Amino acid sequence: MSIQGTYLSAYQGPITDEAVEKLIANGIRFVGLRLTQGKGYVDPTWEHNAAMLQDTSILLLPWHFATTDSADKQYANFIAQVEKFDRWRLPPGLDCEAYTSRIPSDTMAVRESIYGLAYPTEATIDAIGRWLTQWMAGQPALKDYVYPAIYTNAGSGNVIFKTKSMKRYLLWVANWHSPNKPPLEKPYLPAVWAGTPWYIWQDLIIDGAPYGIKGQISREWWGPLLPFPGDEPTPPPVSDYEMTLKQNGQIYAGKLEAKA
Repeated sequence: MSIQGTYLSAYQGPITDEAVEKLIANGIRFVGLRLTQGKGYVDPTWEHNAAMLQDTSILLLPWHFATTDSADKQYANFIAQVEKFDRWRLPPGLDCEAYTSRIPSDTMAVRESIYGLAYPTEATIDAIGRWLTQWMAGQPALKDYVYPAIYTNAGSGNVIFKTKSMKRYLLWVANWHSPNKPPLEKPYLPAVWAGTPWYIWQDLIIDGAPYGIKGQISREWWGPLLPFPGDEPTPPPVSDYEMTLKQNGQIYAGKLEAKA
């Protein structure tokens, strides 16, 4: 793993010029920006952060935190923000995990609200995913990816996802290393994606200070599923070489050595 990224939301606040410089200096090559959550929430920092990063070497992707709200309202909320910016270079992501929600209860004589864990449903995620797939088809920088990404972990993923066809979505998996244990060599995947390559692996939450950001940030690694944009091998100048061979999509080049 060598291509590192992170994601930003209101929890990290609006980034500064110093943060942009430090993100690049520390090898961050892609950043996910949370735009929305559910049917109505809009992250107040995303437009500022997108503007700060848009002319840098960092590739940007938008993401939405999925809830139990209806799919059409969630998609409308997300896409209204997505279309305000035209420099997305990586597929949009849907954050699909357990979250704390206010759940109404009628078990008491007086109606009250309690807090509990809620999960978006597979059907809701798939509906949003299908609409995003259609939207991506009209975006020159995104159409070749075909499908958006799903961010989840094995625990939430196994609760939400049951249908094998869902693994067509790019898996952005969270699986953190445990303290006092050897580092993980690979992430543990939800059952639907078992045996398939992952798109991005979030392996740790780290201190944001070295990156010019207050609080903590995620550490994301580009996975083996897809080549990172712009990292495909390119041939050296022909004048410097006597032999260039392209085989199986890879380019090999070198000078022929004279035998003694």
